[in-house]
Formats: sequence, structure tokens, C-alpha cells
Amino acid sequence: MSYNENEGRHSAQSVKMTKHFIGVSDSDGDSFGTEAHNPGNFSVQFLNPNICNVSSPSSATKTVLHPISLGIDLTYNNVSEYFRNNRFRVRSKAGNLLSKGGVVENGTDPAAPATYNPATFPEVKLNDGLYRTGDELATEILRALNAAAISWVGGAQIVWTGTEFDATKKTIKFHYATAAPAATPELWIDSVYQSTINNVSYDSSRILGTTGAIAGANGWATYTDGALILPYASAQGAGAGVFSPAFVDIQTVDIIQLRCPEVAKRYFRKQGNNAVSGRNPLSFVPILFEIVVDAPVGSTLYWSPPDDRYSQEISSDFSTMTFQITDKFGNIVPFNNNAETNFQFYVEREIHISSNAERIKAMSEYNKFKSF
Repeated sequence: MSYNENEGRHSAQSVKMTKHFIGVSDSDGDSFGTEAHNPGNFSVQFLNPNICNVSSPSSATKTVLHPISLGIDLTYNNVSEYFRNNRFRVRSKAGNLLSKGGVVENGTDPAAPATYNPATFPEVKLNDGLYRTGDELATEILRALNAAAISWVGGAQIVWTGTEFDATKKTIKFHYATAAPAATPELWIDSVYQSTINNVSYDSSRILGTTGAIAGANGWATYTDGALILPYASAQGAGAGVFSPAFVDIQTVDIIQLRCPEVAKRYFRKQGNNAVSGRNPLSFVPILFEIVVDAPVGSTLYWSPPDDRYSQEISSDFSTMTFQITDKFGNIVPFNNNAETNFQFYVEREIHISSNAERIKAMSEYNKFKSF
């Protein structure tokens, strides 16, 4: 096929490229300076139509956001009610050997409500806080166990001692010093359960290093997620204590997602299945990008993209941008008020401008219709 330089499809267009470098911080947010300010959830306004508009009637534009760097102070309460990881229960295998606050444990037969009431199971509550090391966490676990004032039925209050973090094994050791009034009963830590008081599901297995075990009252023992068995001979008195089987994990947020509803338009997630009405198709999620947290809690995370894979084409006005830092479940991370977030990026604009020939042709068409 011969080339016809007069054909319209060969008409030339000029392309103009621009780059605008932008830096935002949570201190630019509308809520900065207030008690409710969260460096992980803030909005900024640019109020510059020359930068924030995406297209105009006289030109076709392609606007792309390119991340440069992200800096976040990882200061948040990694053990807290917010993350539902600040509670666990201590139970006896027999199901009726412990008491707390005068209430006797009532958990011998799950099939009989009269002898099974989860509201009676002794609960241990940790203080919400930022625990940077396993030693800090173990100190709080020991305090909380003794503060719970769990007693043997017909005996003394159990004194927990020697419960500590083992730096070599990276696990928690559980140990108590108070003998049972009779026999050698087995106890177990229950770290995954649903509270009957507030109907909230708690899971402290990661911070305790528990995995699961065969646990429950005699005749009703089943595999229980997050359980840790404390045999009497090992956990009490002269026993060496019982170590949790898994590493203690205090990095509660291990994946960070940076969300921006006004700009992000490319991230979709499969949610639910055919059995869940309305949750089967791919669902849009306003995530700019997702990164692995490779810095310890309490430090500062610095991240830069290795290439353009995290770039995002912008398809609408972005004079206001909301930045939300969430975990992998979409929960906004409750950073401490004095933490800082800094995001650097540049906006690249590719402006396609019609050639003079195209403009003359368009004007000719306009004049032709105007003459009628």
C-alpha cells in the first residue's frame, strides 16, 4: 500500500510533555493539629486548576501519577482493642476448676447449656499499647495474668511467675507458681475465641505465638485454633515452663495499602464466592499500591518504587486527594497522633495537540454548517 500524505489518518499531532513534582504530608491535612488527627487518614486540597485538571476542550491529555517515595512512622498500638488482639482466656481441661471474681468456670459439656457458659471463662486483658520488643510484651502479659486474679476453685489465686520472652526461641514462656488444691490439672491458653460479652472475635495468637492444640473438657476435647496446652508438671512450680510453639509476632500490620479514592482506579479484588450474594464479581478497591512492611514496629518505613509498575493514570480532577493507609484487610491503621506520613510523587502530563491542518479542517467543517 502506498503512503498518501494527504490522508487524514496520517495527519501529524504535536505532543507536549510536562512534569509536576508534588510532596504531601499529613501536616497538610485538614485535621492536622486536632486530637482526632490520624497520620494514616487525611485529605489535602491543592486548589490549582492548572495542575489538577485532567483534560480541556482544546486538547487530549494523558495524566499519570508516579510515586517517588513514601515515609511512614510505624508508631501505632500494635496490641489493642482496635486490632482485636489484646485478650485471651485461661481455661482448665476439666472445665470447672478455675474462678475469677467469684464466678466459677462453667465449661464441662458444650452440648449442655446448663454446664457450659463461655461468659464464665476467665479472661485476661492486655493494656493497649505499642510494644516494640518481645520483652516489653512479655512483661505486659505477666502483669495482665496476675491482674486477672484467676484462682483455683477451692484453692488460692494463681500467681504467675517466670512468664517471659525467650530471646533465643523468640517465643513466650508460660509458668505459674501456685499449686492446685488437688491432683495435677491441665490448663490451656485460649487465644482465638468470640466474646459472649460484646460478640467480638478476638485473635491474639500471633502476639502469643500460639498455633492450636487438642483442648477442651474431658470427653469433649477437639482441635482448637490458637490453643496452647499447659501440662501441670511443666507449667507449675519446679517445672521449666511451657514455650509457645510459634514465633511471637508483634508486627501486627505486615502489609500496607495506600488508598486514594479520588485517583486510584485500577485495583480490583475478588471478594466472596457464589454463596455470598453480591460479593462474587471483581470489586473495585481504591488502592494506589500495596507494599510489604519491612521495618520493625516503632521505627520509620521508607519506600521507593523500583520502576513504573506503581504508576497510576488519573482520569478525573484531583484538586482534593484523600490518603488512607490501611492494613491488608482494609482497616485504617490507627497511627499515634505524633507520627508522620510523607508522600512524594510527580504528575506527568502528555498533551496531544492537533496539527494546524487538523484545526483548519475542523474550522472548515464548522463554517460549512454555519452557512445554513
